Amino acid sequence: MKSYKVVKSGEPLEEQQINKPSPSGKEILVKTISCGVCHTDIHIHDGYFDLGDETHIPSRVTENLAMGHEVFGEVVEVGEQVTNIQIGKKYVVYPWIGCGNCNECQNDMEHYCSPFTAENIGVSVDGGYGEYVLVKDSKYLFDAGDTPEELAGSYACRGLTAYSALKKAEIKDGENIVIISAGGMGLLALKIAQAAYNV
Repeated sequence: MKSYKVVKSGEPLEEQQINKPSPSGKEILVKTISCGVCHTDIHIHDGYFDLGDETHIPSRVTENLAMGHEVFGEVVEVGEQVTNIQIGKKYVVYPWIGCGNCNECQNDMEHYCSPFTAENIGVSVDGGYGEYVLVKDSKYLFDAGDTPEELAGSYACRGLTAYSALKKAEIKDGENIVIISAGGMGLLALKIAQAAYNV
């Protein structure tokens, strides 16, 4: 399969032909239809997170990584223990996958799993910049409804970020709100606010 990988920080992605993964157990193989580019991908590619004032934190990128954590795709193959997923159905892939063993993972808080042990798609393990993505369990797939295919994957990252900010703001129906910035995140926050809060 074709995969575009970070081989060296700051260098162009390298097109590689690699073996297509084979799912086993609870795993699902998803063929990538679309994959967003998140600013985290830029940081991973560059090799550092820019905190401003020339302050950088290394990104700890896995060498030879196919980035891409905003994945929408079609199920093409499943492991022998998968019974609730239909081949041919399309899903958003939830990328924030924990190690499964730590206290956070054992208490349904995988998104708090240490980045040193997490198996985040496109960040720790190969993601949507490859033709196929291997997903650990069907619980990481969700139906995007009638969301356009080219946008659906972004809801697993920037959609959750925007929703989380709105939820923390404790908005009440009919309230006036101000969203600073009209970039991808700000516009998505506006759409979510309009749909959820009658603002």
